[in-house]
This record gives sequence, C-alpha cells and structure tokens, in this order.
Amino acid sequence: MALNELYRDGDSLPYAVATAAVSGDLIVFASGLVGVAETDSVERENGIANATVRVKGVFGFPFTGALVAGTAIYASTTPAAGFGTVGALTTTSSGNTRVGTVIKTKGSGAGTAWVNLNR
Repeated sequence: MALNELYRDGDSLPYAVATAAVSGDLIVFASGLVGVAETDSVERENGIANATVRVKGVFGFPFTGALVAGTAIYASTTPAAGFGTVGALTTTSSGNTRVGTVIKTKGSGAGTAWVNLNR
C-alpha cells in the first residue's frame, strides 16, 4: 500500500460549497469536476459550508425538453474558485461545464434526465 494514499475510494468526499446544497443537487466546481451532493451542506466553525459530493455514477436530474441517449449534457452555473456551486442541466455547451453523458433517451416535456457523471 502506498504511504501517500489519503483515501482508497475518492468517489465521495467532503467538499466546500459556496451555496446551500441539499442532497441530490448537481454540484459544479471551477476545475470542471461535477458531482451530486450526497448530504445537505453544513456550515462549519470556520464559516465554510461543506457537503459530501459523489463524482462517479449515474444520477437522475429534473430536465424539461427532449434528450437523446449518448449525447453530452452541461450545467448552467458560474462556478466559484475553491467552492462547488449548485447547477442546473442544459444542452447548451457554450459557457457551461460538461456534466456527463445522457444514458436514456427522454421525450419532450418535464421529466428526469439520467446522466453518467464525468463521462
């Protein structure tokens, strides 16, 4: 075992978040990393809010509009340096952060978009 290993599985870790996040929210970082809040954010004694964020897996997010399986999907938000921010799905790539790949075709109207994160 490597002595410099901090976590064996880095798929779910606590991260600082700039906005109040609730479990299930899409979280976007300025680095381009995206994930899903597993826990609601909690403000720590240093005044910074943290939430456990999972960055691997397939998750459902609310989305209005048609989607085709295999296409890229993005998050509309302005990430803050050093903090995760809550985002919303969009099909617009320009100026937005790539979230992952849609895995199930979805018809028009309101519904759930199933997304494989960071893929």
